[in-house]
Amino acid sequence: MRFIYVGIDAAKEKHMAEMKDRAGNTLLTPITFDADLHDIEQIPEKTCHAASKQDAKPIFAMEATEKTTRQCN
Repeated sequence: MRFIYVGIDAAKEKHMAEMKDRAGNTLLTPITFDADLHDIEQIPEKTCHAASKQDAKPIFAMEATEKTTRQCN
C-alpha cells in the first residue's frame, strides 16, 4: 500500500493543509480552512478522495505548536 502525507499547519483563525507524495511532490493544491467544525470536517473528505485517486492511504501530521506540545516531567 502506498501512503501520501497530509501536513496541517494550525493557526488561530485559519489553517492550511497540503498533500504530498513520498518524493515531496504536491498532490493537492494547498487547502485553507477556517478553525470551525464545518471546515475541519471537510479535510478528511477532500484528502481521502484525492488519496483514492492515487491508490494510496493518507497519513495526517500536524505542526507542533505551543498549544499542542507537552513536556514530560
